[in-house]
Amino acid sequence: MNTCAICRNRFEAESPAVLFISAYGTKRVLCPHCEEVLDRATLEEDTPEKAEALNTLDALASKIKDPEVLETLGMLLSGEVNPEAPTPEEEAEMEAVLEDVKREEAEAALTDAPKATFLDYLFPALFGAALLIFVIWYFFF
Repeated sequence: MNTCAICRNRFEAESPAVLFISAYGTKRVLCPHCEEVLDRATLEEDTPEKAEALNTLDALASKIKDPEVLETLGMLLSGEVNPEAPTPEEEAEMEAVLEDVKREEAEAALTDAPKATFLDYLFPALFGAALLIFVIWYFFF
């Protein structure tokens, strides 16, 4: 069960829209209604839909108690933040995560490699011994 960061309503969704991730790593998500209102409010051109969405967000923002949500919402509406473009800190964090994943995959490949045991060599050794005995018997007896 998720809670919308703007309207504080609880909703069910498999992959809700993320407004931002807090300093503690908690995702602040949006319900489908608030996501739609925010999308309309951040349109490039000035339309009646945009004005209505801004009024709706203004009414919802008066009830928000989380300062991080207010700050992020204000930056989105003022155009200071491009929601699609990651910040340099986010890019550095993504690179670090990708490097960690690559390193862990390499370590897993090394540890998951099968180790040869005595039984792995038993059949070829028995086959070679039987072949040697057959060759000796065939040529000398």
